[in-house]
Amino acid sequence: MADMDSLDKQHVMIRDYVKDIIEIVGKNDLDNTASEVAKIISTLSGRLKIHLQTEDKFLYPKLLTDNNAEIRKTTELYIKEMGNISTEFENYKNQFNTRSKICADIENFKKQTKLIFQVLGKRLDQEDGHLYPMIRKQV
Repeated sequence: MADMDSLDKQHVMIRDYVKDIIEIVGKNDLDNTASEVAKIISTLSGRLKIHLQTEDKFLYPKLLTDNNAEIRKTTELYIKEMGNISTEFENYKNQFNTRSKICADIENFKKQTKLIFQVLGKRLDQEDGHLYPMIRKQV
């Protein structure tokens, strides 16, 4: 099974990158800060890809065979509801990984950023608040 402490640390790191992007976007100065945002998006994308691959390829498959029916059911639900986050975030990154792409349509960038961070935040919140505690009870 995946190292839960490592997954927790990755969640904190992901949330920190999201917070940084939200703070910069909130200053409404993307003409001057879009390069910085694009760099953070690219870094976040790489870190997120590793994190999601760890969960999707190692943690979740193991949980699908767990003896605890609630863990199996929760895992199946999360896979069904959130299994495409990696692809969605990759598409987002490709759409906004440069200053010129962000500045070409700032309002769409803000809208897409809000949407992708809602999806990502939901997964992190559900794992932190429900799935990870269930796993820890068994260890």
